[in-house]
Amino acid sequence: MPALVSLDLSHCDIGDVGATYLATVFGKGEAASLRSVSLPANKIADDGGTALMSALESNFELLTLSLGDNQIPTIHRLAIERAVAFNNQYLSLKQRNDKFDGFGHSLMAEALQTWARGDMFIACRLQKRLRKPRDDLELSVARLILKSESNDVAAFLAEISRDNDEDEVEGASQNVGKDGGGREEEETAAAGETDKGLDPQELDPKDVELLDNAEPTQTSDAQTEVGTSLEPVADDDSGATKETEAT
Repeated sequence: MPALVSLDLSHCDIGDVGATYLATVFGKGEAASLRSVSLPANKIADDGGTALMSALESNFELLTLSLGDNQIPTIHRLAIERAVAFNNQYLSLKQRNDKFDGFGHSLMAEALQTWARGDMFIACRLQKRLRKPRDDLELSVARLILKSESNDVAAFLAEISRDNDEDEVEGASQNVGKDGGGREEEETAAAGETDKGLDPQELDPKDVELLDNAEPTQTSDAQTEVGTSLEPVADDDSGATKETEAT
């Protein structure tokens, strides 16, 4: 019997109960062959969105998830979009490096580290992905990134955190005068002009840890469909880029 690859339940009014059940199924890996799920217009709201978001924390196979015309909170929807986008990008990197016998795992490991550097979401998700390798290529990549002394996970994540801190310090230092005598390098240009300190960092939903009890922001007509096109990460071997299309 062929494995289930695509599931379309559009306009079936499954609600939060149905969405939660589906999330349980593909969140536990019971539908590992499933690549595309369509759930538009199903009256899915906060509870169903939370369940789907949590399920995708451990699902790395789903490439398309359509959730338009539901009432899923924006913060949950953005987390779902980013998780599915990760799955597509990871698959693209794997397919590009799998063809190089003998050294494809080294190229892939290098590409993954470059991709994850400076992005804690990608780094943490990549760590989860490689802890359960699916084939020999992933096993070799996992050994390079997770097992070696130079690429220990804890050290790798700490290094990424340092990179973020250094970037923030560097950005702040550009606004500080460099005169050793203590004089300010820049004075207010005109009387009455207010001082402009460092702009507060804008809150980016994709870098916020999304909790189940996050305050919901309702969206009614937003169309969520990820997996059609992603910006690829070029590896050092060929420099070529490739778009991954998932329908």
